[in-house]
Amino acid sequence: MPPFLKEITLVSGYDRDAEARQTQGDETDSRLAVVFDSFHPTSPDAEFDFDLYKLLIVPAVAALQGDRERVTFDGKVVYPSLATGMAHIEAVSHEDREPPRLVEVFVGGRRIAVVELEDWVYHGGPKTYHDSYTFVVYGEETYVRRFGQKCRNVAAELAIHVVDVMGDSWRSR
Repeated sequence: MPPFLKEITLVSGYDRDAEARQTQGDETDSRLAVVFDSFHPTSPDAEFDFDLYKLLIVPAVAALQGDRERVTFDGKVVYPSLATGMAHIEAVSHEDREPPRLVEVFVGGRRIAVVELEDWVYHGGPKTYHDSYTFVVYGEETYVRRFGQKCRNVAAELAIHVVDVMGDSWRSR
């Protein structure tokens, strides 16, 4: 089934308007946010686009070429890989599907990147993020660029429009 979203927003760098939600990166990390609108034309409620996540975020995580992952849902349920985390999501009913809060990617025991959910759904938020499911990758610039390039490539293959927004290159603490 093709995804219902026709547009994603990529925010490169840190965003002063969303800084309270930026918890995983440190000052040496690069940041890229992938923003999914939660609106679906056939539903009055916000909805997580599981199909788009599977088509866009899963390959982007794979492009990081880690040798191990750890996936956390709501701080309680932890899976040893994104594949097992995706199986967890697929096992629940459509209306109960929610994305992982955190996907950590490791190489040789060292965490090279983390993809964190900035959950703006039902919380409003700044214009770019308003009522969205936002997936943010933090890590060394090489990994963040690789993740972003994979997102762009997949979006182009799926005819999804990409809106680019430039943030700050560092956190404004």
